[in-house]
Amino acid sequence: MIYLIADSGSSKTDWAVLNSNKQLQEQFQSIGINPYFWTSEQIIEEIWANVAPRVSERKVAQIFFYGAGCSTDEKKQVVASALHKVFPNAQISVGHDLLAAARALCGNTQGIACILGTGSNACVFNGSEITAQPINLGFWLGDEGSGGYIGKKLLKAFLHQEMPADLYKALKETYLIDVAEVLENAYQNPFPNRYFASFAPFALQNAKHPFIENLLYKGFEDFLGKYVGKLPLVEHLPIHFVGSIAVVFEHLLQKCLQKRGWKLGKIIKSPMEGLINYHISKNTYPSP
Repeated sequence: MIYLIADSGSSKTDWAVLNSNKQLQEQFQSIGINPYFWTSEQIIEEIWANVAPRVSERKVAQIFFYGAGCSTDEKKQVVASALHKVFPNAQISVGHDLLAAARALCGNTQGIACILGTGSNACVFNGSEITAQPINLGFWLGDEGSGGYIGKKLLKAFLHQEMPADLYKALKETYLIDVAEVLENAYQNPFPNRYFASFAPFALQNAKHPFIENLLYKGFEDFLGKYVGKLPLVEHLPIHFVGSIAVVFEHLLQKCLQKRGWKLGKIIKSPMEGLINYHISKNTYPSP
């Protein structure tokens, strides 16, 4: 019998296969699965195409799926029912990607866990469960500091011609931006968060430019103010981060935290290593 652990953001899903002795057998990636953007039928098709061929569906005993968008019972059920169609013999547990971040970052200790990747979020974790988290309004109304947020800010400044001429020229030459294409990806095509986040590498390439540095700094300030600053014990607990944006812009994050007198904890790119260690450390495989 084998066990699957999945950590799904809006861009990609990391999978780990553990055997009955809690030994890691394999890791692989598939596309991100978010029930706010995917139907159950689409998830089933994706799992059959890119996950089932890697494992025997009859041998999968349990699946721990942590995913962006899996914050309500309704959305969890969308994912769970799809997984059950492919793996009918498996016990399936679906939890939010914020719980994955908390378990990966904090393990069995207390701390504040933050996500800064394609999207953003934060919570207080007591070593076993999330005890506090602010409201998250998703890509269009929230996600401050995230890759999607950075991309939105860049494109809006570009389209309104509100960025310095040198950056405007560089962005135009790098991406060959067309207004109709931007609007189509924003309002018609699926996964607008991924599209806008795809412009975040430009911010990294030009991170020392005063305009970009200010954009990033303001985004992180907004994230800390709207999410982390509203959490209890923020002045006493280490503040951990997971996600590519946190990794590449660590120096700016640290600057924002130091300004407030808050303690920076660990920063990791992906939760999977921490999740594997978390599940292996348990006498039983806990449910999300």
